[in-house]
Amino acid sequence: MKTREQLEKAYTAARGTMIAVFAFTCINIVLQITNAELFFLFSASLPQLALFLDATVDLWTREYTFTALGIALAFVAALPYIVFWFASSKSKVWILAALIYFAIDLIVLIVLVVMAGGFGEFDVFLIIELVFLAWILISLAMGTKAWLDLKKMPPTDQPPQNHL
Repeated sequence: MKTREQLEKAYTAARGTMIAVFAFTCINIVLQITNAELFFLFSASLPQLALFLDATVDLWTREYTFTALGIALAFVAALPYIVFWFASSKSKVWILAALIYFAIDLIVLIVLVVMAGGFGEFDVFLIIELVFLAWILISLAMGTKAWLDLKKMPPTDQPPQNHL
């Protein structure tokens, strides 16, 4: 069994992952809005999907009235990560919420890639992106496991009980 210190460290690392995902996701939203041909891999997919759908609707209708809605939806989709990060400083259960939310994000991405035929040919970029997304998922899973193991430990203000 890991020590309390090791578990706390794993939990803190997962919280760091959460804030990094939020930051890189927000940067990616801005990069996508400004049509930059660059983005960071360490981010969520749902906000980028919201912007992509917005651009698609704008092209269909040839009206650019949905742009503000797409931008708002992108930031709203990123918002839970910062909420989970703040909330997890008070209650460790929020790491589980972050894990579930990111898992949903990842499942949506994989479904869309499969529907688009994205796994049909070897794509180095897609493989690298999936490795980063797996890293995030594993980090959040390890933080969740650390939280569950910490729940099983006696509180730090009580000495361990002797069963003599």
